[in-house]
Amino acid sequence: MKYGRLLRPGQDAGEVLFAEKRREDAIRDEGLHMTRWTWADLADFAPVAARIAHRLG
Repeated sequence: MKYGRLLRPGQDAGEVLFAEKRREDAIRDEGLHMTRWTWADLADFAPVAARIAHRLG
Protein backbone atom coordinates (compact mmCIF):
# COMPACT_ATOMS: atom_id res chain seq x y z
CA MET A 1 0.00 0.00 0.00
CA LYS A 2 2.70 2.49 1.01
CA TYR A 3 4.57 2.15 -2.24
CA GLY A 4 1.55 1.53 -4.45
CA ARG A 5 0.26 5.06 -3.93
CA LEU A 6 3.56 6.55 -5.09
CA LEU A 7 4.04 4.52 -8.25
CA ARG A 8 4.55 6.24 -11.55
CA PRO A 9 3.03 4.66 -14.66
CA GLY A 10 4.86 1.42 -15.45
CA GLN A 11 6.73 1.41 -12.14
CA ASP A 12 6.66 -1.58 -9.84
CA ALA A 13 6.48 -1.44 -6.03
CA GLY A 14 9.65 -3.54 -5.76
CA GLU A 15 11.56 -0.92 -7.76
CA VAL A 16 10.38 1.84 -5.43
CA LEU A 17 11.35 -0.17 -2.35
CA PHE A 18 14.77 -0.97 -3.82
CA ALA A 19 15.36 2.71 -4.64
CA GLU A 20 14.47 3.68 -1.06
CA LYS A 21 16.93 1.13 0.31
CA ARG A 22 19.65 2.47 -2.00
CA ARG A 23 19.00 6.03 -0.73
CA GLU A 24 19.29 4.80 2.85
CA ASP A 25 22.54 3.00 2.03
CA ALA A 26 23.93 6.22 0.53
CA ILE A 27 23.03 8.10 3.73
CA ARG A 28 24.73 5.43 5.85
CA ASP A 29 27.78 5.56 3.56
CA GLU A 30 28.12 9.21 4.62
CA GLY A 31 28.41 8.08 8.25
CA LEU A 32 24.87 9.09 9.14
CA HIS A 33 22.25 6.89 10.79
CA MET A 34 18.63 6.11 10.09
CA THR A 35 15.89 5.63 12.68
CA ARG A 36 12.57 4.33 11.42
CA TRP A 37 9.21 4.34 13.12
CA THR A 38 5.65 3.60 12.17
CA TRP A 39 2.37 5.36 12.82
CA ALA A 40 1.72 2.90 15.65
CA ASP A 41 4.94 4.07 17.35
CA LEU A 42 3.43 7.53 17.73
CA ALA A 43 1.04 6.20 20.39
CA ASP A 44 4.05 5.48 22.64
CA PHE A 45 7.00 7.36 21.17
CA ALA A 46 9.31 6.88 24.18
CA PRO A 47 11.07 3.78 22.74
CA VAL A 48 11.70 5.58 19.44
CA ALA A 49 12.94 8.66 21.29
CA ALA A 50 15.31 6.40 23.23
CA ARG A 51 16.65 4.92 19.96
CA ILE A 52 17.20 8.42 18.58
CA ALA A 53 18.93 9.56 21.79
CA HIS A 54 21.14 6.47 21.69
CA ARG A 55 22.16 7.24 18.09
CA LEU A 56 23.02 10.81 19.04
CA GLY A 57 25.18 9.59 21.90
